[in-house]
This record gives sequence, structure tokens and C-alpha cells, in this order.
Amino acid sequence: LERIHGFETTVVEVDSTGLVDPAAFAAALRDDTTLASVMLANNEVGTVQPVAELAAIAHARGVPFHTDAVQAAGWLDLDVASLGVDALSISGHKLGAPKGIGALFVRGRIPLEPVIHGGGQERGRRSGTENVAGAVGLAAAIRLSEAGRKERADAAA
Repeated sequence: LERIHGFETTVVEVDSTGLVDPAAFAAALRDDTTLASVMLANNEVGTVQPVAELAAIAHARGVPFHTDAVQAAGWLDLDVASLGVDALSISGHKLGAPKGIGALFVRGRIPLEPVIHGGGQERGRRSGTENVAGAVGLAAAIRLSEAGRKERADAAA
């Protein structure tokens, strides 16, 4: 966003366990902040961020909140209502779906500008031929992953 589009970004430091301090997060939000994004679960140290708390802080300031749930998919509950997020992204290959497919949940009130304009697929958010086979593979991978999520998470703990 900085390099290509000229946005200013703020990086919030984490503590020695990789945790974002909610007070530091709140202090980093500016009057012109247009989006806050925090990784839900870290793939290197396993830290799980307090996303619901951070989303509430962002919303109190009128800032939409996104979480990168790529590493959390298949391990944690990704109920967007409980997390309080406006957007959530996952990558299919982390769940055993074909490479190149993912999903982005976007709460209805969040406006998005398509990267590619044209045919208006996916409610005008994306143009181009939809990857139906990949989407079916992702749906199947999510169902299978969710069926064994609790057991897998318990075994890893």
C-alpha cells in the first residue's frame, strides 16, 4: 500500500511472545486511519491475537478491521460475528484445497474497489472467470477441516 499506492502505514510492535498490546494498537489508530489489519494466529510462534478486542477498539474509532486468518483456519473458530471483524481472509492450500484458491469474507457495508474492472463477477468486486473447481475444493476442504478441528487442536496443545 505504501510503495504502490502511496498510503501511510503504521506497524504496531509486538511483545516478546508476539502479542499486540491493545493499548499500543489503540494509540496507533489515527483520525485518518482507513483500515486496521492484524494476523489472527502467528505461524512461527503460535501467538493468537485478541482479535475481538482489537476489532472493538478499531470500531470505536470508526475504523474497519480485517484479520488474516490464513494460519488459524482449520485450528481456531473463525466465526466472524464472535471475532467482530469486517473482513477475514483464508488461503485454501493451508486446509488441503487446491493452490490458488482462497476466501475473503467482507461484511456487507464495506465498500471495495476492484483491482480488475470488467464483467462484474462476485457482486462487482472482481472480474474474470470464477474458479469454480477451486471454490468447490475449498468448500470441501473447509468441511473436512472443521469436522476434525477440535480433535486436531486438542492433540497439538
